[in-house]
Amino acid sequence: MIEPGDRPQTLEEAVEWLLSRMDKLSKDVVTSTPEAALSHFHFGLAAGIRHAFGTSDNDALCRSCGCPHPDDASMVIVREFWRRLRQGQPEKPG
Repeated sequence: MIEPGDRPQTLEEAVEWLLSRMDKLSKDVVTSTPEAALSHFHFGLAAGIRHAFGTSDNDALCRSCGCPHPDDASMVIVREFWRRLRQGQPEKPG
């Protein structure tokens, strides 16, 4: 877990944290996943986000994501991370 004072407090900070620290192979896996299949990350990437960012007691981050529930907030972060990775890339079928 990231120390409480260093945890992202906004959706933007969370996505920037992931963009700056995730390796290329992991980013490629996320990028190549169709939007409809992002729920497959619930027990992997999203669980890591919940743990590292402390979404269960990080109310500011959950509010920024527009979700009162930590599980929902982590998936909002995953979806926004996916969107940012795909910006400027041609649409992929699927």
